[in-house]
Amino acid sequence: EPEFLKIGLEKAKLDNNQKMRGELLAIASERYYDDMVFIRELYAYKIEERDAAGAAAVVKQMIQHYPDELEPVYYGLKLSIISQQPTAYGRFRHMAIAKKIPDTILYLLDFCFEMVTGQRAEAHAILEKIKTRLAGKNHYLTLIEYMAEDAFSDDEKRSKRARKILMDSIDQYCLKLVKMKA
Repeated sequence: EPEFLKIGLEKAKLDNNQKMRGELLAIASERYYDDMVFIRELYAYKIEERDAAGAAAVVKQMIQHYPDELEPVYYGLKLSIISQQPTAYGRFRHMAIAKKIPDTILYLLDFCFEMVTGQRAEAHAILEKIKTRLAGKNHYLTLIEYMAEDAFSDDEKRSKRARKILMDSIDQYCLKLVKMKA
């Protein structure tokens, strides 16, 4: 039966049917509450629906079922960045350090947090730290630096677009590192 739910979720996403997707996720979260595939999907759904409280509950569920994994802590960091909550970010950051999440991920997420909260000087200082950590990945760092300039642009449309691109890019990069490490 879980495979039928996965197929249904894929179809609902392809059809852009959020109502059906929500109903299928409700069923999946009741029957397969500890299946990370469904938990990830529920988290993404809550974020897309702009349901911060629901996403926070999903992160809590992830941590309860997978206390030794990095991924739930990463999702908590990501949620606190999106919601611009420094207290929550600090708490999840301490958890990440305790779980030995790679420094590169922490610095990139620190950069994102400072960027989202509009702290230009702090964001640039973190970029300098990242330069020493990503010495072999200068091509990616060049992109981040270029987009960071646009992210702090006075043109609101340009700034918003650059922040979205940076957040998505850094998210994909960090998720890849978390899954490789886990």
